Parts: sequence; structure tokens; C-alpha cells
Amino acid sequence: MITKGEWSSDYGDYSIFCETGAEIARVVHGSHDDGSVISDREMEANLELLAAAPELLEALKILRAQIGDYRDGQGAAKFHACNIADTAISKAEGRPIHCPKCAAERGIAIPRHCPHAAKN
Repeated sequence: MITKGEWSSDYGDYSIFCETGAEIARVVHGSHDDGSVISDREMEANLELLAAAPELLEALKILRAQIGDYRDGQGAAKFHACNIADTAISKAEGRPIHCPKCAAERGIAIPRHCPHAAKN
């Protein structure tokens, strides 16, 4: 379960705070796989994305409910969007991401990055 309410960011120490003022996350300086350092601008963008997470999750859940379940023949774009939305919601809520059994029952594909996806 995520911390309820709006989150805010503080560029001073790259922290995320909940409504009560408690620090709930911090973005740390690091480097990419190629060794390049993460810039302050990129750190701030990551910070803002994290601060928007509760609102993004709520909006995605509402949109996903409006789309409904994917049915075969409704088009690749809807199929792809539904899979991305379902994966993101599951990931945000700490639930397993589409196990093969659940995917088969719901008629959805398992995203390639899912550890349960069949290796080709």
C-alpha cells in the first residue's frame, strides 16, 4: 500500500515528502550503466515523476476502468496500452505482474520484461 495523499518534492536534498511532512523517498546521485553521471536536471525530473506517482496511479486506474477488458480483435494499440497499464498498476501496488495463469484467464499477454514471460 502506498502512502496516501499528495506528495511533494524538495530539490535541496532530492527528497519526497507526504502530506504530513514525513520523508518517504529520496533520489540519490548515481551513474548510468555507461558510467555517465546522472545530471541535476535528470535528478530533478526523476524527483518530480516520483512526487506525481499517487496522482498518476489514480488517473491510470480510472482510465483503465474506462477502457475495460481487452477483447481479441480490438486492435494492437488497445492491447498494448492495456498490458502496459495493467503492468504499471500491479507494479505500483506491489502485486505480481501477470503470472501466466492470470494472463490466460484474462486473455492478456505477459509483457516481455515480466520474469514469467516465456523465453524465446
